[in-house]
Amino acid sequence: MKFSKLCGLLGAIALCLTLTAGPAEAGKTDWRDSHYDFSTVKAAWVEDIDLSGVSLESDILEKKLQEYYHEQETRPKWTVISKDQLYRKISLLEWKDMDKLAAAEPEKAKELWKKDLPKYVNVYVTAQLTRYEPSSYVVPAHTEWRTKEEKETYTDKDGKTQTITRTYEVPEYIPEYTVWLGNVNIRYDIHDAATGAVIFSREDVRSERDSLQNVYELSVRSFFRELKLK
Repeated sequence: MKFSKLCGLLGAIALCLTLTAGPAEAGKTDWRDSHYDFSTVKAAWVEDIDLSGVSLESDILEKKLQEYYHEQETRPKWTVISKDQLYRKISLLEWKDMDKLAAAEPEKAKELWKKDLPKYVNVYVTAQLTRYEPSSYVVPAHTEWRTKEEKETYTDKDGKTQTITRTYEVPEYIPEYTVWLGNVNIRYDIHDAATGAVIFSREDVRSERDSLQNVYELSVRSFFRELKLK
């Protein structure tokens, strides 16, 4: 690349860095209790993801996010027992209607839930959606150099057709454009059912050039798919 072209490219890059705010840092941070035997986990309860920390456009979207979250919960090699199933099991165990008890005496219902939960599951999962919003940044107009090819055909001295490919660079003007990002942060925790202690945590921070719902689904899918019970 010629010096003048290199200077032009570096100038465009510098302009972008000066005038725009790029996407936020993204990544997954995990913590795992090294003293916990994850191979003993056979059954789990997955609580609804907490969506109270973000503003959602409608109750329909809230239902869709919850539905997708629970669709992914069976990816690990464990048996998932729903809250309704657990309520029925505890109701039979205690000879009390847990639905009626939860409505009339919520503290008593919580006490029985906490006491009996370990009889049916080894762990339970909680999660909180802490960011769900779009953002954008502007890439200023600039020039980029593109490599192009040109084929030249000729007949050699033996009468055979030969083709030569030549490459060259041409400037291409790129007008100013806006990049839209979907920003989604989710905190996941897995608790030991008997003690309530957290045994695994993940902080998933994502800024992707995609819709908010797609970024959310990617995070949820990743969490349950990557969970290792070993």
